[in-house]
Parts: sequence; C-alpha cells; structure tokens
Amino acid sequence: MACFYLFLNIFFFTISIFIPPSTPHLTNSTNIDGFTVRLIHRNSHLSPFHNHSLTTSDRIRSAVHRSFSRLNRFHFLISPSLISDISPNIVPDDGEYFMTFYIGTPPRQVYALADTGSELTWVKCLPRKQRHEETPHTFDPSKSSSYKKLSCFSPSCNSLNMNKRLCTKGSCYYIEKYGDGLTTTGTLSVDKFSFEDDYKNAMDVDHLIFGCSDDASGPVIGNETGIVGLTRRPLSLVSQLNYTKFAYCMVIPTNNQWSGTRSKMYFGSETEFLGGQAPLVIGSNNQYYYLTLQGISVGDEKLQIPSGIFDITENGQGGFIIDSGTTYTLLQGEAFDALVNALSEAINLPQRRNYGEELELCFEGSFEDLVSQPDVTFHLNATDLILTKETTYEEVETGVWCLAILRSKNPLSILGNVQQRNYYVSYDLRNGTEAVYFAPVDCAVF
Repeated sequence: MACFYLFLNIFFFTISIFIPPSTPHLTNSTNIDGFTVRLIHRNSHLSPFHNHSLTTSDRIRSAVHRSFSRLNRFHFLISPSLISDISPNIVPDDGEYFMTFYIGTPPRQVYALADTGSELTWVKCLPRKQRHEETPHTFDPSKSSSYKKLSCFSPSCNSLNMNKRLCTKGSCYYIEKYGDGLTTTGTLSVDKFSFEDDYKNAMDVDHLIFGCSDDASGPVIGNETGIVGLTRRPLSLVSQLNYTKFAYCMVIPTNNQWSGTRSKMYFGSETEFLGGQAPLVIGSNNQYYYLTLQGISVGDEKLQIPSGIFDITENGQGGFIIDSGTTYTLLQGEAFDALVNALSEAINLPQRRNYGEELELCFEGSFEDLVSQPDVTFHLNATDLILTKETTYEEVETGVWCLAILRSKNPLSILGNVQQRNYYVSYDLRNGTEAVYFAPVDCAVF
C-alpha cells in the first residue's frame, strides 16, 4: 500500500511538471459558432502604434497618407502591369484597427490589423538570428510546441496564387508584394489560435493557417505587426472558420480622443443582418468587396455625375470598394469635384481651400454651425448611406472643419472607415445572397 501511494505521488508530481502554466479560459472550437472581439484604433493608448506626442493635425496628415497608400496598394494588386511609379507611396502598415489574439503553445499575444482587403493572416515573427529574444508583439515559433511549417505539397500552399508562393527545402513560403522593390516574405505555417472576447475569455478556434513573416526587403518598412485577412479567399480567417458572415461597429471618438472607445468585430453567429442591404458586385475579382454606388446627393440635390462612373471597367479598373483599412473615403476625380462644388454652394460658411494640400475643402465655424447644413448621401444599389456630420468633416484645428473625403488619384473609389463609423456594417457571404448591410447605431453602446 505504501508503494501504491508513493507511485501516486510521483505520478501527479510528474504531471504537474508538464502541465503548462495557467492561461485564460479556453473554449473548444467545435462548440464555437461565433465570437466577438474588440477593435483597437491605432491612435488609442492600447495600440502598439500609439504616440502621445502627435497632435490632432499630425494624426490627420498621417491618416491622409495611409489612405492614399491604401488606394495605391489596391490599384497595384488589381492591375500590377499598369503600375510602375507608385511603390514609394505604398506602405504595409496602412490599416486602422487592430485585433489582439493568441498563437501557439503556450499562447503568445500578438496584434494585427483587421483587413477586409487581404486574404492571408500573417504576423511578425522573430528572424531566426533573433529568436529567444523577448520582442513585444512578435511571435517566436521556436517557443511554440504546436507550431508547424506547411509543406509545398499541402493544399493550402497550392491555394496561394502562383506569384505569391515559393518552395524551398520542402517548405511553403509566401511572398507579399506591395510595389516595385517592396516585399515581405515568410513561412506558411499552422498553429493554435485563440481570440479574447470582451470578458477576457480566450475563445480557442483550434489550428489555423497563417504566415510567419520573418523577412522584409526593399524600401524601409513601417512598424507593422501583422494582418488578419478577411476577404472571401480560401486562407482568410472567415473562410478557414467556415463563417459566412461577419460584422463590425466602429465608434466615433470623443473630442478626437480614442481612450475608452468600444469598437468591435463580430464573427459567425454573433453577426446580425440589420439595416439596408447593398448587394455585392459579383465578378472576376471576388477577393475585394465591391459595391454599386449609383450616385451621391447633397441634401435633396443629386450630383450631376456621369452614369456608371463608379462601375468596374472591362479591364478591371475602377469600381467602388468598401474597406475596413482605408481611413478616408476616396472618390474618382470627376465625382469628387462635383461633391466639392455642391458643398461649396450649399454651405454658407467661410471657406478654406487646400488645407494641407490633400484636404481640398474646409469651413470655418463651430460644429453646431455644420449640424444645420445638408447631409451627404451615398446612393448604393437598394439602400442609402447617409453620412453624419461627424463622419463627413474632421476638425483639423480649432474652428476649422475639413471634408473627410479625398480625391482618388486613379479610377478606383473606396468607402473608408471614417464614413462607416456609427454604422453596424455586416457582411453576408452566403452564395447567392452576397451583400453588405448598413444599420445606423451608436457603436459606443451597441
């Protein structure tokens, strides 16, 4: 009997050695049909990019730069053969909202930008020569017992476009090109993932395929931490989880301050279809989320712009993309000019033109002066998107309000996230019913 108890003591002591340290409560993926995560704006004090020394004007200039970078990136990816001079204006850290999640065993917390314009989820991994060093917001695959590289012959590797994959020593490497001479590469990998909900529960979604980015070449790359891909392509997060719907609700900051804001993203069963329905344009390029923009109004006056100006052309140019990562909406030049002219005539306030070059129309006055002015409405196929004054103008300095819509420098137009704030935006990805829904809500309390 004494030997038996001695055996039990040794047995349980041995188990205790190999049980990993306690982690947040994990829920098994087979029981998860949906979950909700917090979105962190890059200017929030919770963001890895937060810089408290930046002024409001600095942040707006940076957002303008990122918006044009994003536009150039889409234009390059849609038609790389037509682009030869935009690569210096493309940076991979051009997104706006971060998600936090955990990878590996034991779990390592990382940050990545939620991106409806990317397929592959990837995170910044420690270069091989730096592994075993503690670096914030990076993933060290050598410290995860559940990490594996994917083979060149795996179906996931084959699902990557031919120009985005490379086989070396049997492993699958991916290549993301942001422009001429600017490239990030890494290993296509698989590991355990979990996402933290509002109640600090880590929702275990089991193993997911992702990119472990450990190399960059070309012009200097920014402080990007990674990407959460949300397109309809096979390796995106929603596709891997077999979810046919997701949504987000982005708050409006209080006095340009992001502390305490409650933007969220919803996946699977946590998603509802609310508000007006705008069918997605289904065509040859289904990676991005194209909508049909039929026209724009200022108050009751519809802008005089050519019919079909926002349609996709035969060579794949143009169109109107809804995007979570672009800050400010960008409109094709002819439509932008019509909008600026209409607002100039409709709003009886002192004007400033070309504030900071890219902000082409600004008004002097208080926010209350703007409230009584006519609204801007985007007429989508089957529904209208009415922009509030908070999402139409931004205060660049005390008493100066600029139009938060930019002139596109190519045929493509993009609906940015500023104009989506205080809308519950949900994506229906089911075959035959593909659409985006817009419901006006107060995202701070929704």
